[in-house]
Amino acid sequence: MPALGPLSFLSPLLLLGLLALPLLWLLLRTTPPQPDRVRFPAFVILRRLTRVDETPDKTPWWLIALRLLLAAFVIVGLAGPILNAPPIEENTGPLVLVVDDSFAAAPAWAQREAVIEQAAAQNRQTGRPIFIMTTAPGLVPAAERVRGPLDQPALKALAGQLSPSPFRANRETIGTLINTLDAMPAFQNAAGAPTFWWLADGLASPQGPGTDDQFISALRARGALTIYNDPQTALLAVAPDISPAADAPRQGLSSLTYRIHRRSLRGRLTPTLVATARDGRELSRTPVTLGEGEKSVSVEISLPLALQNDLASVRLDGARTASAVWLADARDRRALIGLNASSREQSAALLSGNHYIRQAMAPFAAFQTGDILSLIEAQVSAIVLDDLGRLRAEEEKALTAWVDAGGVLIRFAGPRLADAALDGRPALLPVQLRRGERALGGTLTWGTPQPLGPFTSTGPFEGLEPPDDVVVRQQILAEPGGEASARTWASLIDGTPLVTGSAQGQGVIVLFHITATPLWSDLPLAEIFIQMLKKLTFLSALSPDSLDDQLNTSEAVRYPPLRLLDGYGQFTPASGSVSALTITAPEDTTINANAGIFTPTPQTPPGLYGSAEAPLAINTLQPEEDLAPLWVPADVTRPYAENPPHSLAPYVFVLALIALLLDLLATLFLKGTLFNRSAGTRSSDGVAASLVALVLTGSLSLALVIVTPPAAAQQPATRGATDKARPLDLPIDPRTAEATLTTRFAYVRTGNSTTDRLAEAGLRALSQELSRRTTVSPALPVGIDLSQDDFSVYPVLYWPVEPGMETVSDATLASVENFMRLGGLIIFDTRDEDAAVAGIETPAAATLRQILTRIDVPPLTPLPRDHVLTRSYYLLPDLRGRSAENPVWVAAGSAINDGVTPLIIGGRDWIGAWARDSRGQPLRPVAPGQRYSGPRAREMAFRAGINMMMVAFTGNYKTDQVHTDILLRRLGE
Repeated sequence: MPALGPLSFLSPLLLLGLLALPLLWLLLRTTPPQPDRVRFPAFVILRRLTRVDETPDKTPWWLIALRLLLAAFVIVGLAGPILNAPPIEENTGPLVLVVDDSFAAAPAWAQREAVIEQAAAQNRQTGRPIFIMTTAPGLVPAAERVRGPLDQPALKALAGQLSPSPFRANRETIGTLINTLDAMPAFQNAAGAPTFWWLADGLASPQGPGTDDQFISALRARGALTIYNDPQTALLAVAPDISPAADAPRQGLSSLTYRIHRRSLRGRLTPTLVATARDGRELSRTPVTLGEGEKSVSVEISLPLALQNDLASVRLDGARTASAVWLADARDRRALIGLNASSREQSAALLSGNHYIRQAMAPFAAFQTGDILSLIEAQVSAIVLDDLGRLRAEEEKALTAWVDAGGVLIRFAGPRLADAALDGRPALLPVQLRRGERALGGTLTWGTPQPLGPFTSTGPFEGLEPPDDVVVRQQILAEPGGEASARTWASLIDGTPLVTGSAQGQGVIVLFHITATPLWSDLPLAEIFIQMLKKLTFLSALSPDSLDDQLNTSEAVRYPPLRLLDGYGQFTPASGSVSALTITAPEDTTINANAGIFTPTPQTPPGLYGSAEAPLAINTLQPEEDLAPLWVPADVTRPYAENPPHSLAPYVFVLALIALLLDLLATLFLKGTLFNRSAGTRSSDGVAASLVALVLTGSLSLALVIVTPPAAAQQPATRGATDKARPLDLPIDPRTAEATLTTRFAYVRTGNSTTDRLAEAGLRALSQELSRRTTVSPALPVGIDLSQDDFSVYPVLYWPVEPGMETVSDATLASVENFMRLGGLIIFDTRDEDAAVAGIETPAAATLRQILTRIDVPPLTPLPRDHVLTRSYYLLPDLRGRSAENPVWVAAGSAINDGVTPLIIGGRDWIGAWARDSRGQPLRPVAPGQRYSGPRAREMAFRAGINMMMVAFTGNYKTDQVHTDILLRRLGE
């Protein structure tokens, strides 16, 4: 219940009706109640009766008072009482609400709604027109952010539509907004001077206090100004820590540091920093403490590198604002680099190549140091060998297998490798080396140090510009020939190789023909060295480097919106009005040139763009952006109301209903209908009267429920946040919610209308047979889109595989894996058994193979004759469909799902065998087999379908039937 405050009425003239209560009193007193009915007694009793006549001539005073109270409640309720009513302003001119609908207003958005409700009350009482202008940029132009005039219903409807946006308030557009307001005829023709209520978000403009001063001056020049400001509500933000201390090279795998800062320095805050993976898993929770007067704090998240690369976002739990969410993208992923242990690194770091390699790769990699075999066991993505001449046989064998499997081997030359080239051909090099090294610019040489030449267009360094100030003084030469020329990725200006590389298996072998130290060249000290190593590191994997290639291209690259952030920091689906993130050149103005971070625009709001596997992120704030409190003049500032206006009319009408109920019961009592006072028992009409009382009591209870405010309404300071879903909790689709209450099967929509109709008809016919033959009564099947719909609520997912189906994303396939792991059954049906030829893969089978290679499926085996699928309901020799030629594959072993297979793979076109039209006629013929043909073959197909569905419902409880024959024989013995 809201706190007591000023009491007002929407229609105060109706209170004059209270003057009629004395007349009602006189009317009720002169109206006698209905006489009591008394049964005629025996004559003996008549002689004992009192002979004085007693006729009631007045209604009891307490009943009159109750009825007067009832009338008073009705009059007061119609007058519209309001608790905490704001004072009515004498100005009848237009009221303009200037709303900062930014992310900074999200934590206390309910306060803005309360002020808008206050404005609606003024419109009803005074009739003054209301206009609203919003300051945060959106998908509409600034001129369209002014709306009005609005009456009370329209204003309340608009208030329900307004919500915080994930942008800062742009107060520089106040001139455009005011010009739009002045151009409105309703505003021009309004009588009286306008009044402005600025619903500020408490956050200063990033352009500085001068912008806010101009904003206030522009409003004051047009009319009276009242500023609602809320400096008390905590506003938090999170971003990567870009301070020099946090940007230092990290030695371990715990390398994620974030800065949490706030707007106000008041109070002690204890939020929790939550790291979330791309599939929604919670990776870590780190407590954060901001003490009294503390502006910001740095927090380090300790995660293994594999989890770091899976990071999707970090957020401050409980902070309902977009600034408290930081989205990570593919450029934030880091590789694990293996460095061969070197004694020189321990003795003198500046003489060790590993030192320069660490410095160059630290921004995008973590490091593991050890011998070659231990690095391979650590599953590093790249191994860097600094001047390693000879490899042991076991090291060579292990490295060869590792490179073939997709590893990237980067080698640097030096005296040891040059010495090994004198004795023979060192292993695992992209080219053959000439004996000895070539010195340039020495006292006994004629040559001069050579600068870098242009990078080849066929190598990984395409697009990089070689610097002019890098020279090479010494190098190892490759044996000349066509092979060396083809494998040269970077060379000196004289054409001699600087970097050579070749593919081997799924991996790559690269050789820098110089040392990793500045001994032979200036390259390890140049920025181009970092870019070259980064491109080499991610040659064999989707990586930040592949994104950088696109970001640095001169051609336009478009990244469609994937998921967007709203002002509360909640993920929302991308709408059609959002533009794709288009990048035309590195100097694109939407990219922060220093940090490589995108700046949000109205056309590209904060969120994820591109593919789910490697998205680009646009965040609400920049890492260096701060939250400064807004300064406003005190003479026009008013705090947001702690207790917003609250209508008391529902409560008054409930009291009137209670009074009406009491009056009815009292009348029934006085009439003797409810209780026979002379006999001391219930009368014959008492039952009906009791029913009436029960109905009224139920109505009263319902009224109490209706007027009782929800918990969120009792806490207006946080209602705006609690009304919204939690940031990662998307609303449940109504169809998904309905599927949790009704058993039904689902099929994957392929995009082929014929196949989809056949799948729906087949599963519908099978559902009908299940209802007829078993206790399972499925509802009609439903088609789903794997990338959009939640299929975790269905027990069986039928997947008809069409040749050349649209590629399924990794995120969707991860959901498929979870579906199988948690007990769901997927039936993959290529429906190509009649077209299959021994030794030749059909197009549908090829598509299925591409899908299964991207899913973590268990080992498969042909369906055994004694499998539970052949005994779950019917005893069957096989799972027949339209045909029964090639094997059906199921999961092997019993380690998964308690021995219940999570998938069934075949090409037997089960849906074709089940499908029937509306008249019950089969839609597809059934091929005759060795055992069955005609109707019998179709019956066996239905039995196979029932067995598959019963396994999905009952699991392996009939596995013991496998041993039935043995048990019967033993019992017979």
